[in-house]
Amino acid sequence: MSLFKKFFTPKPRDAVAAARIKQWVRDILEADMEKQEDIAVTVSEIDCNDAACPGTETVILIMRPYHTTKAIKISKLMDMVEKSDMEENLEAE
Repeated sequence: MSLFKKFFTPKPRDAVAAARIKQWVRDILEADMEKQEDIAVTVSEIDCNDAACPGTETVILIMRPYHTTKAIKISKLMDMVEKSDMEENLEAE
């Protein structure tokens, strides 16, 4: 296995958690959007070693045409993110 694949290939559980979070974002934003396919969502788990960081956090980027990209940072592992975390962060949309 190449070094790139070893460190940058998502673990299967991460892929499942990311897909679940992406669907929650789409479901929450669905009421305001004509076309859901116009929403691009990325989900990443970031491990920050800086003292100012909360440690591991999940970062969700929401990209929509004619809008600035919205970044949501949740101080939880990707597997631990719940739909209520997404609703709290997206209710201001």
